Amino acid sequence: MGNLLHLIDWKEKNNREIDKLLSVKETLTVQSMNSGYEAEVVKIIHQGDQFVLKVWNRDSKPNIQFQYHLLQMLTQREVPVSRPLAWGVDSKENKVLLTTYDGHPFQTFSRKNITEMARILSKIHGISPYQIKNANLPKYQFIDYFFFGIEEHQDLSQLLIQLVKKAQIAQSDFIHGDYHFENIVEETETFTVIDWTNAQLGDKRYDFAWSVFLLKIYGISEKHASLFRSVYISEHSISQDEEEVLEAIACIRWFLFYRKNRIPIRNNTLDKVQKIIKNNPYLNKTLLYT
Repeated sequence: MGNLLHLIDWKEKNNREIDKLLSVKETLTVQSMNSGYEAEVVKIIHQGDQFVLKVWNRDSKPNIQFQYHLLQMLTQREVPVSRPLAWGVDSKENKVLLTTYDGHPFQTFSRKNITEMARILSKIHGISPYQIKNANLPKYQFIDYFFFGIEEHQDLSQLLIQLVKKAQIAQSDFIHGDYHFENIVEETETFTVIDWTNAQLGDKRYDFAWSVFLLKIYGISEKHASLFRSVYISEHSISQDEEEVLEAIACIRWFLFYRKNRIPIRNNTLDKVQKIIKNNPYLNKTLLYT
């Protein structure tokens, strides 16, 4: 494959790495990486240096300029994120972001690693929006953003409206928006948080609840979710009732994805979800069978 970086209209770049890559005439090595529904991700290798190029499809319209500047600010504040190198638009008008490569997907569910994962989220939530105000953090309508299309599922929609009202969802915190172990990479016991597409002004309690919920149903052991929860709560107090309401909200989001076939289902996933429903006083026990 030729030097695909030359096919991109770079809107902003200011570093030696990208200048060096753009000056390369020979072929770069390009390897596919785990990609999501909205973007393709590849690793670019040149003379031992490694980079990540993320290309969003035309149906997805994220603010890449915002992500670029947010990553710059978070790097300055020593939050473990990939360092942004450049952003632009490819020949098909797809938006692209080039960053450093910071390791392979999170794999080791040890007590030490789960503790660090919780502390990183705690650090993110400890950042005041005023400290990164120049990034122009977006603010969205909570249900419209995180539960797009839920109006087509009346049972979920009606319950969600009640729970959001009870939780008194606020949108005054800096949140990642999709913090879970698949959005964390590791290299020599150092973790880096990736995929800041959903970063915004939001409710840190929901950000936390979504993380715990996903760890409960996709983690190796329920003890990991419990440890993650206890480490985080030691720094950000949340009442038991708040936790239950927010867990129910997270579960409704999972069900929305489940009904749209946009969520992974493993051997014991549904059993774990059923257990959560059974133990949560705010969830309808018939949800799993609807």
